[in-house]
Amino acid sequence: MKIRHLLMALVAAVSLSFALAGTASASFTCYGNVTSIPMYGDGPGVGPVDWYMGRNEAFIGQLTVVSNGHFWSFGHSTGSAPYDYWVLTEKLRC
Repeated sequence: MKIRHLLMALVAAVSLSFALAGTASASFTCYGNVTSIPMYGDGPGVGPVDWYMGRNEAFIGQLTVVSNGHFWSFGHSTGSAPYDYWVLTEKLRC
């Protein structure tokens, strides 16, 4: 599962780097907008829920991608650090 998680992150990072050609990528901070936000380790909405993020909990994101018509952010919440997960960006207040 960890290898798959790393591969998905690498694929997302490479595709984002092509989309952002010539621009710098930086981390961003958002906060949980609803209670019990599911976070996925295997990819954007893929596999079982690995962690739940709470309302108003900080999320430190590394990148955002579009998958199946939804924006997904990759990063960690204060409770899930140091492990990174995928979360629906619409569930965050940025």
